[in-house]
Amino acid sequence: MNHHTHLLEGTYNELLVTLSFLIAITAAYASFGLANRVKISRAKFIQFWLISGAFTLGIGIWSMHFIAMLAFHLPVDVSYNLWFVLLSILGAITGCYIGLYLIHKQKKSMKALTIAGSFMGAGIVFMHYLGMMAMEPIMISYDPFIVFLSILIAVAASNTALWLGFYSKLNEGKLTVFAKLICSTIMGIAIAGMHYTGMQAASFSGMSMSEQSNGFALNPIYLSAVIIFFIACLFTAVFLTIFMDRRVQKQEVLKWAFFESALDAILVIDEKRHVLSLNYAAETLFSLKAASDVIGSDVVKLLPFYKFSSLQDGRTEHSLLISNREVTVEITVMAVAIEETVEYMLYIRNMTQEREAEKTLIEAKNRYENLFYSSPLAIMVHREEEVVSVNDAMIQLLGVSEDQLVGKSLYDFFSSEQVPDIKKGLKAVKDRKDEPRPPLAQLKMFNALGKELFLEVKSTLIQINGETLFQTVTRDVTEQKKAQESLQYMAFHDMLTDLPNRSMFSNIVEKSIDSAAASGKKLHFLFLDLDRFKQVNDTLGHHAGDQLMLQAVDRMKSCLRNQDVLSRFGGDEFLVLLHDRTDEEVKKICQSLNDCLSTPFVVLSRDVYLGVSIGVSLFPKDGKSLEVLVRHADLAMYEVKKQGRNHYLFYQKEMQVHTTRRMRIEDGLRKAFELGEMELHYQPKVNIQSGHIVGVEALIRWTHAEMGVISPAEFIPIAEETGVIVTLTKWVLKKACHQNKYWQLQGLPPLKMSVNISSVDFGTTDFVDYVLDVLREVELEPRYLELEITESVTMKHVEQTIEKLQILKDAGVFISIDDFGSGYSSFSYIQKLPIHTLKIDRSFIKDLDPNTTEVSIVRAIITLAKSLQLSVVAEGVEEVEQVELLHKEKCDEVQGYYFSKPISAEEFYEKFHKIEEKMEFVH
Repeated sequence: MNHHTHLLEGTYNELLVTLSFLIAITAAYASFGLANRVKISRAKFIQFWLISGAFTLGIGIWSMHFIAMLAFHLPVDVSYNLWFVLLSILGAITGCYIGLYLIHKQKKSMKALTIAGSFMGAGIVFMHYLGMMAMEPIMISYDPFIVFLSILIAVAASNTALWLGFYSKLNEGKLTVFAKLICSTIMGIAIAGMHYTGMQAASFSGMSMSEQSNGFALNPIYLSAVIIFFIACLFTAVFLTIFMDRRVQKQEVLKWAFFESALDAILVIDEKRHVLSLNYAAETLFSLKAASDVIGSDVVKLLPFYKFSSLQDGRTEHSLLISNREVTVEITVMAVAIEETVEYMLYIRNMTQEREAEKTLIEAKNRYENLFYSSPLAIMVHREEEVVSVNDAMIQLLGVSEDQLVGKSLYDFFSSEQVPDIKKGLKAVKDRKDEPRPPLAQLKMFNALGKELFLEVKSTLIQINGETLFQTVTRDVTEQKKAQESLQYMAFHDMLTDLPNRSMFSNIVEKSIDSAAASGKKLHFLFLDLDRFKQVNDTLGHHAGDQLMLQAVDRMKSCLRNQDVLSRFGGDEFLVLLHDRTDEEVKKICQSLNDCLSTPFVVLSRDVYLGVSIGVSLFPKDGKSLEVLVRHADLAMYEVKKQGRNHYLFYQKEMQVHTTRRMRIEDGLRKAFELGEMELHYQPKVNIQSGHIVGVEALIRWTHAEMGVISPAEFIPIAEETGVIVTLTKWVLKKACHQNKYWQLQGLPPLKMSVNISSVDFGTTDFVDYVLDVLREVELEPRYLELEITESVTMKHVEQTIEKLQILKDAGVFISIDDFGSGYSSFSYIQKLPIHTLKIDRSFIKDLDPNTTEVSIVRAIITLAKSLQLSVVAEGVEEVEQVELLHKEKCDEVQGYYFSKPISAEEFYEKFHKIEEKMEFVH
């Protein structure tokens, strides 16, 4: 057959070309929406959406194709074969359906995507080239390369469409409409690109009439009507998709808002117990980094206890170990039927804090009950006055049974006078319920046994089973109250004698002075000081001193009336207040006190002698205040001491002069060393057998710049009272040692330097160290130092005294007992002391005569000393006869004015040999 053909050149209608692109984009947009419906639809609707999606996409692609065909204008009239047109439509829809079906049924993978995309692409290619064949009377030839390129574009476009619809975020419904439009535009351009690439591969030529098909031909106008119909269907699908997208999105938003905002963890699992989804609360509870860590996994990974148990509707409680911490969870399982499948919703509530709170509450309740019933404090719980419960301590305190308390009124245990105060206190607790520290109250009551109790109570408000009650904690302070009363009594009374002390005496006197001033009556104040009490106390010990003090107080009371006030002022000093007495009556009372206190006391089976020095002042003559009256009575008492003791004197203004002198002496003592007013004089000690000077006693002398020479008998007691004696003794000790060393360097024979040590000095902790330090500093051998101490010093703290003396003796220092015979030392006691010498008191020497008893005493002392291998020194020797008598009695050394009075160091050096010459007159 001969064919008469000629090549045809075509042109494009730009408007229709643009329309073809818009149809391609619209078809892509609609297909994405319908594809998303496939993924979220129930089983029975999936087929419907697959067909709808395939139809929409196929018709859209077909419509785009034929619009583009119509846009291509050839110089001949073109019609379209109806059968080829219908086959092309069927091909497009079938290819899209196969692609959608395969992508839905297979697991997500590139292989599945490629297979589905290839089928869809093949359908599009089939539709395109079959549609080209429908053109009549046109003969078309193709460029194979460009055809192949169009096939690749069709397959690529199909894969892209399927990926966007099923694999991308479009599938999760998370893209916006704008994003979908962008994706749809890209897809539409790809589809249109495939068509126009295919058109580019075609070459058109006309056919003779004899070669034209005899089949039914479709005029372009009718074809346009068909296309318009399909386009209307396409846009209807688009609008339907948009509407359903919005509705579904709204439902999804509501669903995920509920799902994600839930405070409890939610898991969704399938019948095989695989985790389908979980909310943020579940991620937090199980400490997951991302939900994808468990999606698709067995729920046992999160809830191990389901390994051996099945999922059942209902509520259960379990313990889990999450991140090494134990968590208590309450799980509510709800089965949800979705067509032929069943999904399970697991609502998981973290009950850890709630259970811990319950546990803490139970523990607190148990702890409260334990504290309540085992507390040593008495506790009562009550409604206002009605008792609700009591603990054992409260039962024991009140002396009644629990049945006698519970349900009764607490006011029954208190006097009617106290009830208003108790009610007021409970009201105050209610009013101040937010205060952290409730106020304390003190109450007095009698328990069932009639015992008087003093209670300290503290009430607080507590909640028990939703009811507000009072909890009153009670502490029995009866003993404490009595102790306070005792302390109050002790604060105003002397503990030993039970007499009013200084404080109470002051209170009494103040009232008495006010009364006397108003009535014009007189008051007498007596200041009493017990003579020799301190010496007895030091000698016999404090226990004996206490016994002696009590006996003395009893005797003083016997000399006074009941209305007279006797007070212990301190130590061995007492004050007496006499009301409305005449001076003569007061003198008789003072004399009576002197008489009764001078009678021997018996202490430790020994006779002990005391006396009392009494000073008297008169109100208002001698003063109008207690301070002035006591001071003036004290001055009068000191005047009695100076005059020989054991007497009484009324205050006179002249006595103030003596007080002023004492104060000047006390003040001057503290400055005397700085002013250089102190100096040492030395009195020699002569060996009565050899006639040589063997030692000297250092004696301090004070020449005051204004008062002149002050006797040691006057300033030494003041120095001891004020503590200045320690400084004074250290000064004497160092200066005497320096002087002794200096004499040795001058050529005098080595002498023992004697230094007097008071009890105050000896009581200091560093005394021994100081003595030894001075000897090392001066480089004087210890055997050339002798320390003279009195018997009273040795009687204090016997063990410590002996220890100190032993250290000094072991170091080589000589120890002498001064004024021996005037104290209470016994033979057995002297025997224990580490000493070298006994120094006979001058009172036995001054009247020494062969016909007196003193000779016997001196002889006994010397005999005692010799038996203890001690040397004897007699002081106060003033007559040659005394020297001769002592020589006869074999006394070792003598000291006194017969040889020399105390002289300066320079004078002693000059007269050294003249003093020794005096022994030549002794026969």
